[in-house]
Amino acid sequence: MAGDWVVVGVEPEAVWVEQNTSIAFRGRELLLRPSPGGDVFPDVAMRQAVGESYYVAATFVHRFLSVMVWKRKAYIRVVGHTGGTHPIRVGGRKAPVGLHVTHHPGYDPADLPTPSTPLLFFSFAHYREAFGLVDDTYKFLGLFRILNITLRTSADQIRWVNGHLGDLAGYPIERCHAITARGEPDIGAYLYRAGRSALAHAAVPPVVDPDILEDTHRINLDLSLLTAIVELYMERELALPGY
Repeated sequence: MAGDWVVVGVEPEAVWVEQNTSIAFRGRELLLRPSPGGDVFPDVAMRQAVGESYYVAATFVHRFLSVMVWKRKAYIRVVGHTGGTHPIRVGGRKAPVGLHVTHHPGYDPADLPTPSTPLLFFSFAHYREAFGLVDDTYKFLGLFRILNITLRTSADQIRWVNGHLGDLAGYPIERCHAITARGEPDIGAYLYRAGRSALAHAAVPPVVDPDILEDTHRINLDLSLLTAIVELYMERELALPGY
């Protein structure tokens, strides 16, 4: 006998299905549904397996969303949970999500990565969470936290960043040049001290003041550099597929 439904309401950045779409992920069937209009969110619905708790089933759906975010490089925010004997919807949506198309580069679920260890799922989860944050300062902290998954000390993180700067391209390299031109020759130490540490602490300078535009603008400029570094780390250190 089929179990109850778990429904996870989502707010995708731009692309979602245009019609109800069933897909397979790690041997289970998930139903992706668009918003029917009004105040209802798009969602992912899945039946619980026999003896499976709601929390375990919802975690499975979250894992699916996390690998979707990694492949698409676009946020999918979790906005609510519901479920029961029928796949009821999650309400409270205030504005249209955006463009709706059925097929889009990076969307096709047929080629989603399938992590083989809890550590890899853990990294995807942090990546999804960071991408969905609205504030750049918290997004910076969320992304930097990923480096800590296997790089346990600040010295390890700084060393890894500096050792892979030569693998960057495009704007991240330009941002590195701008930082060194300001008298910061050690990019890894700068990102840790003036970014991660300055955002995480409020007592010992340097700190970031959210009211000072110069501070928040600098974090915004550094965010693209850090994002490129973290994605490179996930591909090189954690052996995740790049897209």
